[in-house]
Amino acid sequence: MGIYEKYFNTLLEQDEVEAAPVAATPEAENAAMSAELDAGTSADSFDSDAGRVEVIRKESLAKQKNTLSQWVAEIERFVQYVNGVNDTSVQAQLHNAGCDTLFEKIASSEHRRISRIAVELSGLAEALKGYLIAGDQD
Repeated sequence: MGIYEKYFNTLLEQDEVEAAPVAATPEAENAAMSAELDAGTSADSFDSDAGRVEVIRKESLAKQKNTLSQWVAEIERFVQYVNGVNDTSVQAQLHNAGCDTLFEKIASSEHRRISRIAVELSGLAEALKGYLIAGDQD
């Protein structure tokens, strides 16, 4: 047997000594903490204010949701500007352009790109709306 094996067996054979449970009270914990702190440091400065943190988190979430709502509205406004059904949208003006005009040339070559941009932006707006809904559930 090696030296460590003998020591290990000795430890295994010893009776376990159970320590008496320590009844820690908040006052005793505060006193112990105060005894360990540097001079001039208050134990109260280490207390957490969970309620205040929650208020700050909710205020931050409300600001972010407000900003996100503004983004969604702006994206939807731009989608209507680019590919809306009214006569002032870019796509409608290009579609209504006369033959052999600059707008007609743009419409024939860029029609798909404009539509794709509008679809992608609409998809982004819908995804952002999903995040708004998820934020309401928090």
